[in-house]
Amino acid sequence: MSILQNVRLLKKMHGYLNRKSTGTPENFAHRLGISESTLYRIFQELNDEGITTKFDSLLASYYYEGDLDILSLFK
Repeated sequence: MSILQNVRLLKKMHGYLNRKSTGTPENFAHRLGISESTLYRIFQELNDEGITTKFDSLLASYYYEGDLDILSLFK
């Protein structure tokens, strides 16, 4: 995947996370066009950078926990 494709993927992820509309991990990965294992790997990398996400089972969505989001990576 090219750098621009990765940036577009992160931007798309940010939109879903910000709206709390990701769906289940399987659905979210499908929407993004990646595997579920890749999705978990991205979440781990984000967490390593201090960007924490959590899954809300009632909403069936991931969301940001804390003040940092994906856009923080580009500041």
